[in-house]
Amino acid sequence: MANESRVTLRITAKGDKEVETAFGRVRTSLGRVNKEVERYSKYITVAAVAAAGLLIKSSIEAALEMERMENTLKAATGSLEAAEREMTFLQAESDRLGLSLRTAGADFATLAASARGTSLAGQGVRDIFTAVAEASTVMGLSADQTSGAVLAVSQMLSKGKVSAEELRGQLGERLPGAFQI
Repeated sequence: MANESRVTLRITAKGDKEVETAFGRVRTSLGRVNKEVERYSKYITVAAVAAAGLLIKSSIEAALEMERMENTLKAATGSLEAAEREMTFLQAESDRLGLSLRTAGADFATLAASARGTSLAGQGVRDIFTAVAEASTVMGLSADQTSGAVLAVSQMLSKGKVSAEELRGQLGERLPGAFQI
């Protein structure tokens, strides 16, 4: 038994020195890391403040954009209640078709404003918007191309009369196959 104790003590003593050496290396490494963190902390702080500033700026811009869209919808529909209904419709369509609510909202608001006072106001605008948005989604058109197609329809509605030539020219350029549809 006495031999076992001495062997254990030797292993423990050797192990303690190795552990102590390893901890010494860790302390040295941590000291270097600490110095580097101190050295770069002002840059990290500046970067974090800049990132927070950009996040706040984009949040404010998004809120202002939504407010503009709501104001346009209110003007186009004639009331806050109608604007809220259209906003609910837009959110559902955007989710269903995978569209950006911002872009879809601006497009819809333009279309609704163009149709105000016509027989297409209300459900007609929804139907036109949905048809153009669905066709654009199926054809894989970009948001800009879709906006162009909605703008073409809005311009035609603003004139009060749609000619076949204008439909073929304006909408056909922006939404391929629209004239056949």
